[in-house]
Amino acid sequence: MSAAIDEGRLLETLKRLIAIPSPQPEMDRVRAYIQEAVRPELPEDAFDQIFLDSAGCVGWGLSARGGDARPPLILCAYAGNFPAESMPEPYTPKEVDGGKHGQRGTCMWGRGTCEQIGALAAAVEAVRAFVSDKPGALKRSFLFLVNTAGETGSHEAVTNFFDEAASAGIVPGDAVIVMGTNNEVCLGNKGRVDVPVEITGKSCHSSTPELGVNALEAFATCIRRLKDVKLPPPDPELGAVTLVATGAETHPKASHTIPRRAAGMLDRRLLPGEEPGPAVDAIRDALGDLAPAKVEVCVGKFQYANKVAPDAALPSAADEAVAGRRGASIPYYMNAALDAGYFYVRGRQAICLGPGDMGLAHTDAEMVSVRDVIDGAGIYLDVLKALLG
Repeated sequence: MSAAIDEGRLLETLKRLIAIPSPQPEMDRVRAYIQEAVRPELPEDAFDQIFLDSAGCVGWGLSARGGDARPPLILCAYAGNFPAESMPEPYTPKEVDGGKHGQRGTCMWGRGTCEQIGALAAAVEAVRAFVSDKPGALKRSFLFLVNTAGETGSHEAVTNFFDEAASAGIVPGDAVIVMGTNNEVCLGNKGRVDVPVEITGKSCHSSTPELGVNALEAFATCIRRLKDVKLPPPDPELGAVTLVATGAETHPKASHTIPRRAAGMLDRRLLPGEEPGPAVDAIRDALGDLAPAKVEVCVGKFQYANKVAPDAALPSAADEAVAGRRGASIPYYMNAALDAGYFYVRGRQAICLGPGDMGLAHTDAEMVSVRDVIDGAGIYLDVLKALLG
């Protein structure tokens, strides 16, 4: 008899994953989370290979039999999530009525549930069910990757894993990014590059501003000049590129003082095929000379954009799995940046898929529909069966 999702086991797993905090940027806790919360949930003797990298990411692998040399199908899940902040009882899993927050039926409360943790629990259960079925000769190799990212805003964790795993013969393949999408198939997403801007002026007393160089006023000029930045044309599915300022602060922190320094951050969304360097060069060119103030514009953290053809093998299998479990499938595209872009620039297919409503992410009421987690586990399992055999 073919293995199926064990709903009771899945919900107990979800509770255990919620109860152990893994807030970023506290990376020691995130690494410990993978070892203490995730690894005990998996029957490690069922895998051909387990690889742990220097940053704490872990990959559980199954090898294809019969000489299939294709790179592995990957479920790429996340251990890190948003800090507790002001959310009440963020690590106390409890069932709540989701209707007040636009969710379906009974929900499980907890930090990260709608973003990383609900999808992680569903993926763990799907992998357990798949390997317990002793699938035998696989059509393709498989890797379940749980990495230390989640809130880092870069490809650093996944890049480091595959750089180190290459020594063990593990290379990136097509990937399902395990993240909350309301169990719909996300066919693509914009990328993003953070653009730190630093203005250097000269301090003086605010009663004699002519003696200084006001870095805040120079930064305001930067903001006005953003409208002159040359941006690419919109993508038919992903839409237009955006460029916005997301923060600024001045120094020194003193009253009645012209600031000598202003540091700000710009957010430039990327489309498929764009590199962060040229995007930042265009910003630098538009800002131009701010003399007598000096301006420095840098390339910060970034994630590439992603887009996959709807009829490609991976999204087609996912679409069928979603429709089979939910009655219909409505693929979509998102503006947020994620690790799908890493696989895109490596020439792989990548989608994002999982239980959880990202509209609740980073709020004081993070929760995930219990029914959606169960459905999500079934969807992941159906994708594994369809593509691995």
